[in-house]
Amino acid sequence: MSDESDSSEYLDISSPGAAGQSETDYNFLENQELPPFPPRHLQFEVEEEDQEDISEADIETVIEVEMDAAVQQLINRFERSKRLWHQNYVRHQDKPDILPQDMEDMRNLKNQVEELAADVFDAVAEDSEVFNNVLANMNIIRANLSSLYAIVHQANAGDGGRGNNHNNPPPPRPHIQDPDKEVDKAVTRKLTLLEKYKSDLEQLDLVARNITTDFPTPTTRTLSNMKNKFEEAMDKRKSADITYTTLCGDISTYENQEKVGTTRTKADTLWKHIDAKCSDIQKTQDNYLDKKLPDADQSAKTTNHLKKLSPPTFSGNKVDYVRFKFEFKQHVTYKEEKDKVLCLKEECLLKDDDKKRVANQYTMEKCWEKLDAEHGGPDETVSEIFKTWKALKSPFNDKTFVQFVETIENGVACIESLHKENELTTSAIMEIEAKLDNRMKREISKLV
Repeated sequence: MSDESDSSEYLDISSPGAAGQSETDYNFLENQELPPFPPRHLQFEVEEEDQEDISEADIETVIEVEMDAAVQQLINRFERSKRLWHQNYVRHQDKPDILPQDMEDMRNLKNQVEELAADVFDAVAEDSEVFNNVLANMNIIRANLSSLYAIVHQANAGDGGRGNNHNNPPPPRPHIQDPDKEVDKAVTRKLTLLEKYKSDLEQLDLVARNITTDFPTPTTRTLSNMKNKFEEAMDKRKSADITYTTLCGDISTYENQEKVGTTRTKADTLWKHIDAKCSDIQKTQDNYLDKKLPDADQSAKTTNHLKKLSPPTFSGNKVDYVRFKFEFKQHVTYKEEKDKVLCLKEECLLKDDDKKRVANQYTMEKCWEKLDAEHGGPDETVSEIFKTWKALKSPFNDKTFVQFVETIENGVACIESLHKENELTTSAIMEIEAKLDNRMKREISKLV
């Protein structure tokens, strides 16, 4: 279909010119320099001195002429845009398929023609011939665009509904999420926590060493400070142990076996460092407690007329072990270590099993290692107290109630001496109260 035959379907809405030279003729439009878009408001300046010579009728005539010129400019713009649309439509109308970008260009051209048509509609009356001709041309253009859409639709349908390569590109490959991503977050968080415990223990170790350097001779205050630092270190070790255990569980869920190996090595290294630092702090404390108190010899000289105190004893009850160890180091102040070892074996340990554990040890350090392994530290003591409370039977008379109360009092006193009051949780107290009647509950609540 040629441009000449197809363009005949559009209506001529411009002013007639010479034969073959109308303003709708393509060659005519191409050779014309279109005037600028008319101003929004038409104003006329009239010299004051000429106002007397211009009648109102003359002014109305001038306005009508100017308005006709402005409307003609709008019509020319519309015709030019319509012609551009037609040229591109002819180029696509016989194709078996149309590229997406070409369809986008045709939509934009149609929108441009519609905007110019709207300008003409605003400038002329709705019952005018120009209005009706522009509307008819716009309906033809819209029908042309629909026919182009039909070409694209038929091309896609002929491709089995799949569409061709340019209209329906292959879908993107789905993103495969790293299965270890969530595990990485948990592992990183716990490794950071272990790093924090490691740093804290290094600081506690430094503080403990500074105590021995700044106060080489122990005092009651420095001994208490040393004990507090040791217990703080043990608490951090316990928390680090829990973190390390759960971390190992997380690491085992990695699908990437290479990550399992490298991450487990890092976790093991951190844990060994933490454990070693705790051992260093414990040795620093033990060596410091082994030093005699400054007033020990003087006290012995000034009070030699008093009866010599018996050394502390340990019956084998785990609840009493931490207290016994502390009292032994405070009160057994022999100069020679061999005398301390002998006192521990012969006078302090009452249980045969404990005596056998240290029978072949000849230093206090080795003796404490054996006893610590069996009876544990503060955490184990607290755990043993709770086990004792759990095993208590409900009192059934005043005598058994007194015994019940004494057991609770001793346990609470021991927990407080170890600075473990936070272990007295609500659930632990409720478990004790569950064994009592209402009167007994009121009494026991005063203790815990």
